Amino acid sequence: MALTKSEARTSRLIFYAAAIVAVLYGLLFLSLPEWALQLSQDPGAPKDAGWLRWSGAFLIGIMADH
Repeated sequence: MALTKSEARTSRLIFYAAAIVAVLYGLLFLSLPEWALQLSQDPGAPKDAGWLRWSGAFLIGIMADH
């Protein structure tokens, strides 16, 4: 089923908004993982936030591919 112009525009807008959010999270996870864990206020968060960096790079990478 083909999309109308309005549906295609809405879909594109949603995709761009999701891409921007993903890149922002990726930059946060990649550059400031300790701060990202502090913001979550999760009592079970690990002390070493270095494990968060790979997910930031992954988010940026998949959004840069599109």
